[in-house]
Amino acid sequence: MAIAGEAGTNLAVARYDQADGDLDSSFGTGGIVTIPPSVAGADEIDGNEIAIDETKYLVSIGIHDAEDGEDAGAVALTGGGQLDTDFSEDGVARVSTAPPDGLDRAVAITAVEDGNALTRNKVVIGGESSPDEPENLDALVVRLGPDITPPSTTITKPKAGKTKDRTPKLRFTVDEDATSRCRIDSKPWIEDCASGQTFPRQARGRHVIRVQSTDLDGNVEQPPAKRAFKIVR
Repeated sequence: MAIAGEAGTNLAVARYDQADGDLDSSFGTGGIVTIPPSVAGADEIDGNEIAIDETKYLVSIGIHDAEDGEDAGAVALTGGGQLDTDFSEDGVARVSTAPPDGLDRAVAITAVEDGNALTRNKVVIGGESSPDEPENLDALVVRLGPDITPPSTTITKPKAGKTKDRTPKLRFTVDEDATSRCRIDSKPWIEDCASGQTFPRQARGRHVIRVQSTDLDGNVEQPPAKRAFKIVR
């Protein structure tokens, strides 16, 4: 059994042994984890509801900041009580939809399991939001999860249409950090392809160059970007 709350300005999470009710010494320090507000870039952080996602604990949190008001958020802890950096890069997610004079408040949290390996760490936070605390409270439901949007590659060279260059040079950009591979016609893929790649001498006629990029989260561009052109005399 685990509970979340506040110790001073810190988030506090405690886990108890189900059998006898004593603090579980295998969790955090003596059964208690305290997390300073600095991890969320705030002045104060407190916890309320806890959900379990396989072996990790998800905690809905309130984030209080003198300049940015009250925000909602979530913290993910491993079974041993450490911040789970697979979640939101550092284990802490902050959600702000209201202006500084308003509030976003989390009061509930749950994990979502959809069986898709690319959507691990999908979390739903429930709470309330107001643009002008505390007059106009609306329901707040936020879904958090990893980036599952594939990258997009733009090929700038060779130009579409006709060319006399029989050793075409490939130029392209990708809209996020990614690795790319490329090919011309049905030739094998060139792995670790970079913009500036020059292809061997090609026969006259129509050709197609394709570039496929994969971002740092493993999302693969489908279909690959392509550029058709024709080599003439």
